[in-house]
Amino acid sequence: MSQLRSIIYKSKAHIKPFSPIEAELMDGILLENRRLGVTGFLVRSGDTYFQYIEGNEGVIYDVLERIRRSSLHSDFTILAEDSPEARIFPRWYMEYVSFDDRETEHLFTAGNSDVDLAESILQMMKKKAEERGSINYRSLI
Repeated sequence: MSQLRSIIYKSKAHIKPFSPIEAELMDGILLENRRLGVTGFLVRSGDTYFQYIEGNEGVIYDVLERIRRSSLHSDFTILAEDSPEARIFPRWYMEYVSFDDRETEHLFTAGNSDVDLAESILQMMKKKAEERGSINYRSLI
């Protein structure tokens, strides 16, 4: 059995938020993730994407390679990786939320490490998921 793996990355978007291209992309991601058993959360703040994905280790690295090669974004940077015991977003093949600059300005202060940034983004994702009533609470214990 393959080990569960989670990865959070950031990248610079080259498409407009909520554009038809982005909507089509999200529809495709949702279907593909469902087929592959990948779950996660995608956040957009201005022209920056933050994505947390979780699934079987081999599948996650294949998905990441496809994401990395996409021309719809650049400056792909992995912020953190983990081997969690349980999924955080088990019911979301891909949730997408756009945060305004006011919600995320504190994330980009000088001196924040990639790990600190990843943890802050993940906490924001968990909060949003909790507001929507769809989070794996056991993973928070």
